[in-house]
Amino acid sequence: MKKTLLFALPLMLLACPTPDSGTSTTGSGGGVSSTSGSGMGDENSVVATYDGAEIKLGDLDKEVKPQIIKAMMDIDQARQRGLEKMIFDTLVDTEAAAAGMDREAWLKQELDGKIEPVTDADAQAYWDENPPPPGRPLKFEDMKPRVVQFLERQRKQERQMALMDELKERHNVEIKLDPFRVDVSADDDPFKGPKEAPVTIVEFADFQCGFCGRSRPNTDKILE
Repeated sequence: MKKTLLFALPLMLLACPTPDSGTSTTGSGGGVSSTSGSGMGDENSVVATYDGAEIKLGDLDKEVKPQIIKAMMDIDQARQRGLEKMIFDTLVDTEAAAAGMDREAWLKQELDGKIEPVTDADAQAYWDENPPPPGRPLKFEDMKPRVVQFLERQRKQERQMALMDELKERHNVEIKLDPFRVDVSADDDPFKGPKEAPVTIVEFADFQCGFCGRSRPNTDKILE
């Protein structure tokens, strides 16, 4: 069975807003089929009349398709993040109660207590791998505190994600919330590789977007 994957980065969408012409959703089937009928009414229902003519909900959805898709993506992200938080908070409370500990004390033990401290060598290595852009005479010794703070936040986030995975596995968590999907057609778009490939990745990008350009190495790795 051929699979089509919608390759999208939320940060990229926020950093590179597209015009209302709908260029960000080029290739999707006509109308907003994935949003019509999702509590928004029948696409054949009449939303306005003039001189005996009618404007139907389906026609309106086509007109404002990019805005609807963006709004539905925002709703989906809010639900997904909210669900993750609810699960995490509930399981943390359960684990803390089972251990006879205060919630904050248990979290400190499982987060702060299991994070490797950032050393001077770690900070120097990160600085060397991510040097400041040309024309900015920044010195490592001046920026070292900020580098250390960044790495500490990064490690804490990584540990929290790992803890979430551990709790999900321990408590047999099963996510049943379906993510928002948009039907995408790649029939007439530029492509690379055989048409019969078992997996198709559809990438939305902007040639004037710096974040899109920075994602290219990752895309190349996936293709390899």
